[in-house]
Amino acid sequence: MDQRMSRQVQRALQVPLHRRVRRVEAREYIDTFERTDSRSQVLHEFARLDFYMVQTIHQRDLRELSGDLGLGQHISFARDSLVESYFMAVGKMHEPQFSQYRMQFARVSYLMATVEDIFGEHQSVQELECFVQVVERWDLQAAEQLPQSLRVFYAAVYNTTNQISYTVLRRHGRDITSHMRRAWVSVCRDDLVEARWHHARQTPRLEEYLSNIRAAMTSPILLPAYFFLSQNIEEQSIHQLQSESNIINLSSMIIRLSADLQRSRIRGTFTINATP
Repeated sequence: MDQRMSRQVQRALQVPLHRRVRRVEAREYIDTFERTDSRSQVLHEFARLDFYMVQTIHQRDLRELSGDLGLGQHISFARDSLVESYFMAVGKMHEPQFSQYRMQFARVSYLMATVEDIFGEHQSVQELECFVQVVERWDLQAAEQLPQSLRVFYAAVYNTTNQISYTVLRRHGRDITSHMRRAWVSVCRDDLVEARWHHARQTPRLEEYLSNIRAAMTSPILLPAYFFLSQNIEEQSIHQLQSESNIINLSSMIIRLSADLQRSRIRGTFTINATP
């Protein structure tokens, strides 16, 4: 077995191809076949040009996102996950024509990660309860009662949601603000329950934990993804995205449990009581 084939076998054994990011794999294959004599010079050059042209578009998107969302200076304890969120979007849809989808996915994913940090690290349950009430009212003026960090974050959620809703209204003639609002309310309510468990040093039973995270999970991400990638939007499909249908519920459950397990390895504080 030659060196090139040996390297490909080793990579395949480390992580299966279907679990890799396609655009990163394209870059790997460009480098791999550059060292072979049997490659097509034309196809190889075309692959290189394609990769770097699309990468330029990705870099432009990320620069625009960095100018829109930089919450780190206002919420110092939150993860700076904007690049990570955009990279997730690239992994799902890297093609140039899906630039708007990637940017909106990254915005919402970044806000989802930040809200988890706010409810996980914030010291006052009372302030978190006030924050949830503001989200339920969906009113910027009501946010004046919040601390500066929560006020800035709520404004980011509010403006991002309205921006997504406006884009969908312009493209498809449908106002999805109420759907997005309900999704964010569900996320915040569920995170508030977990914050109360944490501050009370209460270990939930497995059934309680799963029931609490089932309602929202990734709804704020799934909804924009559907609207930006669909040509014909049906009301029945919107309600199905917000329901507990198996494929959506179980997929979201895997994502959420994987994230919680990862956080538990870092913090060493995640505990579930599996007894009935």
